[in-house]
Amino acid sequence: MAVALAVAACRQRKRVRFTTAAELVTEMIEAQSQLQLTRFRNRWMRYELVVLDELGYVVMRTPRRSCSSR
Repeated sequence: MAVALAVAACRQRKRVRFTTAAELVTEMIEAQSQLQLTRFRNRWMRYELVVLDELGYVVMRTPRRSCSSR
């Protein structure tokens, strides 16, 4: 169903991105480590539709605070 939605949006000439949740998280972690989260966010904000697949396969953990972040 998600693929059909993405295809329909593409046919309407919408900017669409189809990716897995794992790829999105990996890309976000890389952007964070390179201090490029603003660029990452801006790139993703260009899309009118983002379809995330395989959400159930990604383990989300809350980031731990380091001692220096007090």
